[in-house]
Amino acid sequence: MSRKSIGERLKRAQTLDTWLEVAQDWAANWRADHEQTLARLERAVGMGRVDDAGQILGQLKALNDKAMGALPRVLDALADDTMT
Repeated sequence: MSRKSIGERLKRAQTLDTWLEVAQDWAANWRADHEQTLARLERAVGMGRVDDAGQILGQLKALNDKAMGALPRVLDALADDTMT
């Protein structure tokens, strides 16, 4: 089963409580993913593993691009006045 995008999950939320739960879960996952990747980057740099650090930095950029791409959809869902 594939994971649904944040936009899809927010659209399917039928109550404000569910919407908030989905949005907060997304934000918590975003933060956790970034923190874990940053910790890996710090370890690689601390060990002088430049090649690994470069690869991890690429992963961090991909995480950031994914989250920044989703952010407008989250804001659009927030602005949607059909949620009551």
